[in-house]
Amino acid sequence: MKLYKLTDKLGRTRRTTKWGKGVTHKAEKGRGDLCTNKYIHAYTDPVLALMMNPIHAGIENPQLWTAEGRISKTDGLKVGCKTLKTITRIKQPTVTINHRFKFALLAVMEICKKRSRFGEWAKGRLANPMKGTPGEQKMVDKYYNKSGSGKTKKANDRIKAKYNIMGAAKELMRGRLTAATCAALAEEIGLIDDSIDFAALARKAMKK
Repeated sequence: MKLYKLTDKLGRTRRTTKWGKGVTHKAEKGRGDLCTNKYIHAYTDPVLALMMNPIHAGIENPQLWTAEGRISKTDGLKVGCKTLKTITRIKQPTVTINHRFKFALLAVMEICKKRSRFGEWAKGRLANPMKGTPGEQKMVDKYYNKSGSGKTKKANDRIKAKYNIMGAAKELMRGRLTAATCAALAEEIGLIDDSIDFAALARKAMKK
């Protein structure tokens, strides 16, 4: 299966594993958690790889490679392979902080009702990430005050997600939003629902 792999500027991961054109590596034998040496990490989409890099590999100025491998495990965001082969280094798409915010927002929208005050706010911010709306602070305060009041853990997770993404919107307008914050928000949604097609959301976030 065609996959994508990030390396550092020297074509390495974990500072010691060297990748390149036609290079194959195998993970250790056995099964275990995805974030162990039992699996080699990759992504199903190049944009998704770049979106999640700040909290996954955390590679500064990464190189992007096409790769081939069979998926053995996934958490909905990254995949794990027992064997992976890098094929060709490719040009990276330009991912801005606005793109990253939209990706996180789209993820939150997946677990929230579309026909609601929050849904309307989200649609507006998706169309214009830098545009605030009247009464926005009251909505933020509402979700803050409701924190922990849900009847189930999932309900509480939704409230927290709404509060966090609205906070991220404010930080975006102030020029203080970080790539890591956006990636962490998306990962939190993945823990709530790992059936979400995050690759599709990443591609959608890149559209005007």
